[in-house]
Amino acid sequence: MTHSSPLLKGPSLKPLSQTSPEHLVIFLHGYGSNGHDLIGLGRAWQKVLRTTEFIAFHAPTPCSESPYEQSYQWFNLSNFDQALMNEGISQTVPLLNASIDKYLEERNLSDHNLALVGFSQGTMMALSAGLARPNPCAGIVGYSGIFIDRPGTPVASLPEILLIHGDHDQVVNIEYLPQSAQRLSSLGAKVRTHICKGLDHTIDNTGLIMGAQFLRESFEKTT
Repeated sequence: MTHSSPLLKGPSLKPLSQTSPEHLVIFLHGYGSNGHDLIGLGRAWQKVLRTTEFIAFHAPTPCSESPYEQSYQWFNLSNFDQALMNEGISQTVPLLNASIDKYLEERNLSDHNLALVGFSQGTMMALSAGLARPNPCAGIVGYSGIFIDRPGTPVASLPEILLIHGDHDQVVNIEYLPQSAQRLSSLGAKVRTHICKGLDHTIDNTGLIMGAQFLRESFEKTT
């Protein structure tokens, strides 16, 4: 797979137990953030996933609406217009998957060694990119996000999916959780969901523990 744009980069963590990783987890941050915002999940998970390398990509486009420096977006998300989100995802997924392919190739790994973890807009990207890959990755964890259904877009693979969402989310409404799970299930994906009581648009300790356990189980199934 080739793409005219530069491949994505971001902060990374090497495996605790060895030099060459057996697994690769790629983090995809939310709108107006950057890879440094999620690489901390890797630090929290390293002792559980000791043979795993973690990489937190920076999205490819600066986010002009954010007041912070080093703020990026996967696509314009000034509103939740379905057509704009479809267009933005369709334009960015090829670059994301080309970057994933490059990182896997450099480490002599394949999709069954790969997991995608997204937060908010990053969950939109993780789900769309994962389902577009020719071979299923080990799993996808999506925090506080949405599955953007793109009619007419073929589903190439169906990895196992865990969706976690706070029921007090003021940014991405909790109503998107059952809608996303239902649509993914209708496509044939195996989907688990968890609602974090009283949680806003963030990740709590329960979500951290569930994500790590899901990834460990997913990788064990593919070894």
